Amino acid sequence: MRIPSKSVLKKKSPNPHKTGESDSKPLRTTRQIYDMCKSYPCSHSYNNLVIGQMLLDDRSEYMYPKGVFGNRVIESIVRSEEFG
Repeated sequence: MRIPSKSVLKKKSPNPHKTGESDSKPLRTTRQIYDMCKSYPCSHSYNNLVIGQMLLDDRSEYMYPKGVFGNRVIESIVRSEEFG
């Protein structure tokens, strides 16, 4: 014979998680800024700043014909044979 299990009580109020509108939080770390910049094209903007002006990588290097001035996140690749 089987013993009947206790019934599961469901909450009558909705789950507070993942309900309503989400509140976007500002980017706080350099890693968050870098990940956001890499996920969008350099011509898009974030907070009225063009992503190509925040991140210097191979996609946005054409925006800097005279060099890099000011604060930027710079992505670089080191060739190991030059530093071996």
